[in-house]
Amino acid sequence: ILIFATERNLSCLAQATTWFADGTFKVTPAQFYLLYTEHARVNGVVKPMVYRLLPNKSEATLKR
Repeated sequence: ILIFATERNLSCLAQATTWFADGTFKVTPAQFYLLYTEHARVNGVVKPMVYRLLPNKSEATLKR
C-alpha cells in the first residue's frame, strides 16, 4: 500500500464535515489493483486530499 497526502490536506480532511471516497481501476499502475481517493469539501469545493494505491479491493485492505 502506498499513501500520498500532505500535512495540509490531512488537516483539511480532519476539519471537514463531509468526506467523499472513490476508487478507480483504469488509471492504476500495473503493480497495483486500485487507486482509492478521499476528498473533502473545502469552501464549497470538493477536493482530493489523500491518494492510496492498493494491491486489492478487500475490505481489510481498505480499513488499513
